Amino acid sequence: MNLKAIPIKVPRIPFEPKRQMRVINNVLDEVAKNIKIDFDVTTQTWEHRPSFKVELIKDGRFISTRNQIYDFVNAGTRPHIIVPKNASVLRFPGKGFRAKTRVGQIKSLKGSKGSGTAYALIVHHPGTKAREFAEAIANKHKKTIRKKFRREIWAELIR
Repeated sequence: MNLKAIPIKVPRIPFEPKRQMRVINNVLDEVAKNIKIDFDVTTQTWEHRPSFKVELIKDGRFISTRNQIYDFVNAGTRPHIIVPKNASVLRFPGKGFRAKTRVGQIKSLKGSKGSGTAYALIVHHPGTKAREFAEAIANKHKKTIRKKFRREIWAELIR
């Protein structure tokens, strides 16, 4: 019986773990930077712009703000009653108000305070529709993150 040895080629590991982690972290940093830019875009026409920060966490990056008004605009509000706190009457813009943001859109427009002034002792506010910026931004970047990882990993492999 004649046995013939057949060499088995073991595929090499594409690149060592340190290089893999560097590629992963570089892509995560790039994506987090782009996401932060998108959050900034949603407030670019606001008079009092919130700040957003990127934090390094165990499994990735976390982009956040401590601005409560941004949270109200992003998540929306329920109908609520508004009463004066430090005055006897409420004063607010009259007809023609136009919001600076739109639901599900990563942008901030000019908006309008409206014309005239209205006064009231109490306001039954209908609530604010959630703009869902976080969801729109997540959806935008979900579409591209795989491509970015693939591009960077291949670029590292051919080096």
